[in-house]
Amino acid sequence: MNYKMRLGLLILIDSMIVMFSIVIGNWLLAPVAAITTGGIIATSIALLVSHHVFGHFFKLYKRVWQYASIRELSSIFASVTLSIATVAVFQLAAFQAVYSRTLLVTWMLHILFIGASRFSWRVFRDAKFKTDRSKKRTLIIGAGNGGMIVARQLISSEMSELRPVAFIDDDTNKQQLEIMGVPVIGCSEEIQEVVKAKEVEHIIIAIPSLSKKELNDIFEKCAETKVRTQIMPSIEDIMSGRVNVTEMRDVQVEDLLGRDPVELETQKIEKKLTRKTVMVTGAGGVHRLRSMPADRPLFPG
Repeated sequence: MNYKMRLGLLILIDSMIVMFSIVIGNWLLAPVAAITTGGIIATSIALLVSHHVFGHFFKLYKRVWQYASIRELSSIFASVTLSIATVAVFQLAAFQAVYSRTLLVTWMLHILFIGASRFSWRVFRDAKFKTDRSKKRTLIIGAGNGGMIVARQLISSEMSELRPVAFIDDDTNKQQLEIMGVPVIGCSEEIQEVVKAKEVEHIIIAIPSLSKKELNDIFEKCAETKVRTQIMPSIEDIMSGRVNVTEMRDVQVEDLLGRDPVELETQKIEKKLTRKTVMVTGAGGVHRLRSMPADRPLFPG
């Protein structure tokens, strides 16, 4: 659906909601606070115009609602509230009276139906991807900001082959809670039990603040489960746009070292050892020797 079709559909839906809200609000309160037919028509037109004006101002027609969150809900609240306030001023000027009860009920119905029309797609998408059985059942280690970012992206991404089913976190205050519908059900000492209980097929370590020793300890526990374990990209890489949050990578040796990796100056070493007899002690240097040019003999005669 292109932008013009989408805009026209949203305007039509909102217009129907506005008219429905004011008519039903007046009907629910009749005869206590009934407005005359002329008053209903004038109020409906005023509410319709003000809604579209504030809806445009708060960008209700430009948001991607399948990713709606608190910010979008706040925009709906502000737009509807200011629209009702504008209508109240209009009634006072036109009728020398404000039908406050009718406007209050209209305000509640307005927010309810506008919110439902926007968030229904988000609810549908989340339910669809959360229950997609073809995706691998994934355990996320870390229920903090990193884990939340990973879970949100995995749930909302159509391309991801992973589906979060549980969190692991050592913070006791988070135990038995849910984040985006995914439960926090254990600590790092219970990784094996959780993997078996939840039939986990994939593990993601999502704690960017881990020290190398802490990461090593957690990775060892994950390795005991025989389940593939990956780590989320660094926050710096995600924020800079170099990688996407869903681009997980395997845990590398450099991640588990108790120190920063040592980068050898290969060219200087090569220059010093060229045409000399070399004996290698330990297999750790084999890959370095293999990286030397093939046309330069390691053991020249």
